[in-house]
Amino acid sequence: MSISLSQKREALFLIVHAAAWGPQDEDGLVHLIADQLKIPVRSVRECLPFARQLGKAIPELDKKIREASNMSWEGIGYTEKTLLRVILFEKLHGPPLESPILLAESVRLSKKFSGEHSSSFLYGLLARLFDEGVEVSEEIL
Repeated sequence: MSISLSQKREALFLIVHAAAWGPQDEDGLVHLIADQLKIPVRSVRECLPFARQLGKAIPELDKKIREASNMSWEGIGYTEKTLLRVILFEKLHGPPLESPILLAESVRLSKKFSGEHSSSFLYGLLARLFDEGVEVSEEIL
């Protein structure tokens, strides 16, 4: 069974978000995410290499986000930071998708994992980043 890009994005978000709490039992985490999202374990495992690449890119992504944000870094919640990282990384290194699709996904993911209050913030900040044609150095890949 193949899963949608939206489901892959959700799995990626959960993998990256869990990394903040320290080293994880990867097999246990994969099964937990698969169970939570009701997707095959194999599909979650397929997201791991992209999640590892994203992990290596976090310092560069955070720099870009900080430069584009009008809010202090400490004022941005961890969930929102993770969502920003996932969508920005996908824009730069994922399958070619138009910005409006990724912006709509940022709103959907925000409502699912964070709440309505942060969706407009994420949308505005990502729109600014996309309009600026943000680039990430090749060193992080």
